[in-house]
This record gives sequence, structure tokens and C-alpha cells, in this order.
Amino acid sequence: MARSAAPVNAVLDLLGRRWALRLVWELRRDALTFGALRERTGISSSVLSARLRELTGAGVIGRGPQRRYLLTPPGRELARVLYDLNRWAEEAARGEREVARPSRGAILDSVSAASEPPPEPSR
Repeated sequence: MARSAAPVNAVLDLLGRRWALRLVWELRRDALTFGALRERTGISSSVLSARLRELTGAGVIGRGPQRRYLLTPPGRELARVLYDLNRWAEEAARGEREVARPSRGAILDSVSAASEPPPEPSR
């Protein structure tokens, strides 16, 4: 992962890439081959190769016997976070949790604020 000012930024850069979290989710229970991951997700071979290479380089995914991809201990910790996210999503789908839909302006303001450098401390 690229080094950035806050460790979370590097993690968000990696996991925010298309299909990254889906691959972690697919590997949460089983070690899978490249072909099985491609079949389950429908990801193109080139994108799947790139994501697996990035996630492996970051230590989220490893390679096991029979050239299967599997989650490393940090990857399993991340999968636990995804289980919580899944529970939250299921509650929202059942109407047990209200999910606010922010306006386009609110989203752009959030992105803009997040990309601004922090203010200098006052002396």
C-alpha cells in the first residue's frame, strides 16, 4: 500500500478500488482458485489479476495449496468488519435501520473537506 499521511487513507485507497472488498467477502469462508473467483464475481481476468496482486501485496490475501487464494490473518480481521457491514445492510433492507440518502451537494462537500489538508495548529 502507498504511504500516506494517515494509515486509514492508504487502506481506503486499496479497499476503495472496484471489486477489492467483494474479493475479501468471497474468500471469507473458502480458499478459491482464480477461476472460481472469476466465476463467482464475473470480474474480467485483467481486473481480477490486478486486484489479487494488490491485495496480496498488501498482505490481505495469500496463496495456499493448489494455487488457491485465501485470507491472511489481517484479511480475516477485515472479513469480520464486512460481516458487521452485512448485518447493518440486512437490517436496513428489512427496514429495521433508517439509511439516510445524502444529497449530491452533501457528498461533494464531504469529499472536498476530506481532500483538504488539515488546518495548521494555532501557536
